Parts: sequence; structure tokens; C-alpha cells
Amino acid sequence: MSLQALQQLTGSNYFFYYGATIFTSVGISDSYVTQIILGAVNFVCTFLGLYVMEHFGRRKPLIIGGLWQSMWLFIVASVGTAKDPAQKEIGKVMIVSACLFILGYASTWAPGIWILTGETFPLRTRAKQAALATASNWLWNFLLAFFTPFIVGDIQYRYGFIFASCNLLGAVVVYFFLYESSGLSLEAVDAMYSDRGVKAWQSSSSIPPVGYHSRGEDVATTKTKGEVGHQEFVGGEKRDMHGGDGSRAPTAIGDDGRESPADTASRTAASE
Repeated sequence: MSLQALQQLTGSNYFFYYGATIFTSVGISDSYVTQIILGAVNFVCTFLGLYVMEHFGRRKPLIIGGLWQSMWLFIVASVGTAKDPAQKEIGKVMIVSACLFILGYASTWAPGIWILTGETFPLRTRAKQAALATASNWLWNFLLAFFTPFIVGDIQYRYGFIFASCNLLGAVVVYFFLYESSGLSLEAVDAMYSDRGVKAWQSSSSIPPVGYHSRGEDVATTKTKGEVGHQEFVGGEKRDMHGGDGSRAPTAIGDDGRESPADTASRTAASE
């Protein structure tokens, strides 16, 4: 619920809902064009976000994304407060900063929080917890949409400082409380959260109990099967199925999977 709330408090909807009004005040004659640009950046970078979340896990993209978004919001708020936004150069700086903010948001917090909503909760309570998390998202969405015009009317671009601070708070929350769930099954994630010896910042190297599909399990299983597949126990001794040069060594097992009568007799005699 907190991550869904913080996703709304990143300030993305500040630009999506009121971007036309914001950029009218910086001297853009057709602010809807700017709004289309922001929407296009958000759409395209969402695909980048799917790649980032798949290849770099969950924690790192969200932490870096929170810091990145905070930086550009601080620039927007600082420039808009210290200078006259109606100046052409100042307006360009604010628009570029907004686009770079959206790039970071669409690549990290936009898809990442919804991915976590689907893979963090255990099966026994998943439906209820996901519903509460989604309700938190829509509640803060409504609150921001409702109160933003009144807040902007009073503090203008200083509103950006609030969102920038919330992005920093989001990065801190992720670092201290979010466990790395990338590459784990729902059961393995539940086991990791239940293990008091594992801290959130150590979770990337956490190995769940044996039997759960987890990070590196396929590789380990394949390696083990490969080693076992090259060995057989015959007459109480372990024989390597392959010679040192990679050729197949003689064995007591035929190619059809059966032992010949002579080999059976030899093995029986050896065991006696």
C-alpha cells in the first residue's frame, strides 16, 4: 500500500493531469503539444521499463529511479521558483526536465510497482492484499487530482519540492523494506519475507529453501544432473561413463539399458 501511494506521490500525475495548465504559464502557445510529447515519452519508455525490471531486478531500478526523478523535480521547482517561467529559456529547461523525469518514472516506478503488486503477496492472502494496494493507488490518485489546483494556486512551482521529497522517501523505503523478488516463485518470496535473518538490503543474495524455484536453481539443477548422468555405480564401485578424452568408457550397462548375462554373473561374483 505504501509503495502504491508513493507511486502517486512521485508527481507523475502532476504533469499528466495539469501539464497543459503548467506549460501555458511558461509561455508555450500550444501547451497541448507539450502534453502529447510527455505522453509519448511515457508510452515509449514503459517498454524500456519492462526490460529494466526484468534484467536488473526490482530494488535497484526503484532506488535509482527515485533519485533520478527527485533530481529533475528539484530542478523544475527551483527554476520555476527562482526565475520567471514565462522566459523562453526557462520554459525550455522546465520542459526538458519534465521529459527526463517522465523517462525515469516510466522506466522504473510506473511498471515496477504493479509488478511488485503481483509477485510480492503469498497465495493465501494475495487477492485481498492486491486489492488494498490498488485501492491505495486510486485513493492517492483522487486526492492529488482534487487538491493539486488549490495547492498550486498557493505555492506555485514550490509544489515540486514536495514531490521531489516524496521520491527520496520512496528510495529510502525501497532500500530498507522492499525485498528483491526477481526470479523467485510466490512461495519462495513468502519464505524470504518470513525469514527474520534476511534483511531487505541483503535479499538480492538470499537463497530460498530447497524445493522452491528460485534464482539460479535451473542452472544448479542442470549441473547436478549433468554430473550424475556421467556416473554409474557398478559392482559397488562408481564408474565414469566418459573417458578422460570425452569418449564413452566401457560399462556394464548396454546401450539398450540392459545388463548382459555375462556382466550380471561377473557383478554377482564380485559382490560375493
